[in-house]
Amino acid sequence: MNFEFPEGVTGVRERILEVADELFYREGIRAIGVDTIIAKSSVAKTTLYRYFPSKNDLVVAYLEERNRRFWALFDSAVNKHPSDPKAQLRL
Repeated sequence: MNFEFPEGVTGVRERILEVADELFYREGIRAIGVDTIIAKSSVAKTTLYRYFPSKNDLVVAYLEERNRRFWALFDSAVNKHPSDPKAQLRL
């Protein structure tokens, strides 16, 4: 599988997280090893470990980013109807 990196994902750390996000979401965190992420993101093992000293650190960063994106989407949806709670719930 070839990963296409969206515009704006140019940093190495972001590229690693983008690949991890796709693989963890699709196949599960336990099913994906660091070597697979290294191969799919086209980085050296030392580069991955420079940004994420362990798989646990990578998983934490992945979950934090997913959490950040979720709340950004939530806030965006709620802010469309700031004074109408019923409309906020319908989104």
